[in-house]
Amino acid sequence: SSEDEAPTASECETQVFTDPESDVGEANEEELFKEEMTKRREESPAEKNRRKRFKIAEELYTTEEAYYSTLTLINDTFRSRLKDDKGEYMFAEKIIREIFMNTHELQNLHEVLRNRLKDRIENWQLRPRIGDIMKSIAPYFQLYTDYMAK
Repeated sequence: SSEDEAPTASECETQVFTDPESDVGEANEEELFKEEMTKRREESPAEKNRRKRFKIAEELYTTEEAYYSTLTLINDTFRSRLKDDKGEYMFAEKIIREIFMNTHELQNLHEVLRNRLKDRIENWQLRPRIGDIMKSIAPYFQLYTDYMAK
């Protein structure tokens, strides 16, 4: 719109919520916060527990995603930088194994865990729990015993 025309309704809404001089957006946020807190006070204990379990599952997924990304960085980037132009390691294979140990296996484990958690969160209404996932993956955490022993 030109400067002489009146702003549209959506432009006004955008201005209200983005204008740092305006306190209307803050009032709206405060009102929304109060509504959310009222809803939470009215929640049954079972609803509160479901909400908390979902938040825990989301946090576990977020942490798992970050950890998996770190393992991928270690395995795909750092390890590859130790190879020469011919694709051969610049150090003896024994040294490479000592440096990286079983990080590929750990990466695979955490990829499976990450994917299962993501799927479960996306389908939370059908199956609002993660204990079964953790129980099925738990035996594979033995990999950390091997990792820590070396």
